[in-house]
Amino acid sequence: MVIRMNRRETAEGVVVELHGWLSQDVVGEFVGLCDSVGDPLRMDLSNLAGTDDAGLSVLKSRIAHGARVEGASPYIRLLLDSAPALPGDPNEQRRR
Repeated sequence: MVIRMNRRETAEGVVVELHGWLSQDVVGEFVGLCDSVGDPLRMDLSNLAGTDDAGLSVLKSRIAHGARVEGASPYIRLLLDSAPALPGDPNEQRRR
């Protein structure tokens, strides 16, 4: 499955939209897009169908560093909430 990444301008700033499957093959492109947006990063995951471990790790890292998630499906939210905490993840203490 392929992924499409969009950068959308809103009144509140820029949103990175993901459509499809986030995999290791495109993680570098995703990171580059996120870095070009600056902070605070907003990620619209409404159309994210799934992710492999590499994609999930990058998403978790961005969230741990202040990115805001919008529109995640229950499945994607479950993946994000059940993934092991990353070093420096502010939610790490709540999971223990």
